[in-house]
Amino acid sequence: VSDLAATLARDSSPPLYYLVLKVWSAIGPFDPMWLRAPSIVFGAAAIPALWMVGRAMDRPRTGAIAAWLLAVHPLGAYYSEEIRMYAMLVLLGLAFYYAIFGVLRKSGAVLPAVLRSAGSFGVANNAWATCSPAWAGFLATSR
Repeated sequence: VSDLAATLARDSSPPLYYLVLKVWSAIGPFDPMWLRAPSIVFGAAAIPALWMVGRAMDRPRTGAIAAWLLAVHPLGAYYSEEIRMYAMLVLLGLAFYYAIFGVLRKSGAVLPAVLRSAGSFGVANNAWATCSPAWAGFLATSR
C-alpha cells in the first residue's frame, strides 16, 4: 500500500485503476503483459457496451457501426494496451450512458444503481469523468 501511495503522489489520477492493478499484480507475475490484461479486458468489453448504448438510444445500427469502429480503430487498441486507466474509463462511461438512457425511459429498477455506481467508479478512475453528470443533465433536460 505504501508503494500505491507513492505512485498516487506522482500521478494526478484517482486511485481506482491503481487499486485494480494492485489486486491484479498480487494474483500473477509482475510482468508488463500480465499488467496489461485488465486494460485489454476493459477495452474488449467496451465494444459490446458501445453497441448496447446505441441500442438503448433506439439506434442499434449506429451502435453496431460505432462498436465496429472502436474494434478496428488503432486508438482503441492502443489505449487497451496501456497500463493506464483509459480503457476502464471508456467502459465505465459507456455503462454510465447505458444506464442514463434506461433511466430516461424508466425501464428497469436496477438502472439507477448502475448509474450511481458507474458514475462513482468513473470519478474514482479519472477526474474527467466528472463531466459525465453535466452531460447527463443536458440529456435529461433536452427530451
